[in-house]
Amino acid sequence: MLSVRQAEDAGLTPAAIAGRVRAGQLLRDLSGVLRAADHPVTPRSRIRAAMLSLGDEATLVGRSGAYWWRIIDVAPAEIQVAVPHGSRPRRRPGVRIVRRAADPVDRVIVDGVAVTKKPATVLTAATSSGLVAGASCACRSRQVDHAATDP
Repeated sequence: MLSVRQAEDAGLTPAAIAGRVRAGQLLRDLSGVLRAADHPVTPRSRIRAAMLSLGDEATLVGRSGAYWWRIIDVAPAEIQVAVPHGSRPRRRPGVRIVRRAADPVDRVIVDGVAVTKKPATVLTAATSSGLVAGASCACRSRQVDHAATDP
């Protein structure tokens, strides 16, 4: 899975990309995202496609971030992504866009995707799910270390 920009940076021309799409080698996923035809659609590939389509300033947050960190086992039906206030991305199916800047101190790249660090992820996911007690439990069980600055 890659963005059209990444494909072009790798040397594919727009005509070559279109040819591979016509031949069925590549499929257009979300806006500006290509997926190899033999690559299955999975919850993680859906998240990666959403993140590629929203660009480098997007940050995976909440339950989506918790799933990416493998803190929870079930992917949320809707992918939650934070984008900076000035950003005006178009809606994407299955993606909830939140207009707020993710603090760079709380942002890290995990498996090629920008996501909030574990403490911020757990707290946001728990708060949005009404599970504040669950966040406290995760922190106490050392799945999340408040003092950690690295993933």
